[in-house]
Amino acid sequence: MENKLFITPVFHSTSLSGNAATVDRRTIVLSSERMNKILEVSDVDWLAVVQPGIKIDELNLELMGYGLQWPVPRLPLGPRAGGRHRDWGED
Repeated sequence: MENKLFITPVFHSTSLSGNAATVDRRTIVLSSERMNKILEVSDVDWLAVVQPGIKIDELNLELMGYGLQWPVPRLPLGPRAGGRHRDWGED
């Protein structure tokens, strides 16, 4: 493929370490910061469907109404759902 493009997804980040820097000019850096909505909450299934840019504090405020919580360590910048895996290496 001559027109191959690479996509680097970036969640909430200060980028102080250059994590969004690209080596190839055919790379698109895709920010999910504005993808910050809660799409669905089910207290029956203990399930929340969210976009990756949602702040976990905002998610937990919504979940409180269902008697639920997503416990995560507090960070100065306020963790986002999409960055949780990258920041703590958990699944």
